[in-house]
Amino acid sequence: MTELNQLVKHFCFEQRTPENPESSVTFDTVAYRQSISLPREEILRQVTRMLSPQVTSALLDLHDRRSLSRWQRGISMPPHLESRLRFVFHLGSALEGHAPWLIFSAWLVAPNPALNDLAPLIVLRDTDFYSAGTRLLSLMRSLLDGQIPGQR
Repeated sequence: MTELNQLVKHFCFEQRTPENPESSVTFDTVAYRQSISLPREEILRQVTRMLSPQVTSALLDLHDRRSLSRWQRGISMPPHLESRLRFVFHLGSALEGHAPWLIFSAWLVAPNPALNDLAPLIVLRDTDFYSAGTRLLSLMRSLLDGQIPGQR
């Protein structure tokens, strides 16, 4: 049982599945709860392990990867970077119920036609966090619903 599924069980909710499409709690909801409740060090550890230190550093626009290890040891992290990290954890955890983190990592760095051929990582890193977050959440939810944005 994955960590995400264990969290669902912990909250005594059923997850939305093809067999139970009416459940009000989705992978997205559980991933959000997890992204705001887990300690920052744990989220950083999981994101770095799943995406790689290089991709995590690019996401956070770091020129020195040593910051990652300092933050994992509990040294203060700038709030805007923590928000971005928690958001990526939310996206990756929500998609985890449908695809492994390796697929999410590829999705994060690949040019995406629904984002004018920009990679989601670039949109998140270089655009206003709130507008980028809205666009990426919408795109992620479309993927979870089995739709491919930009196609008819």
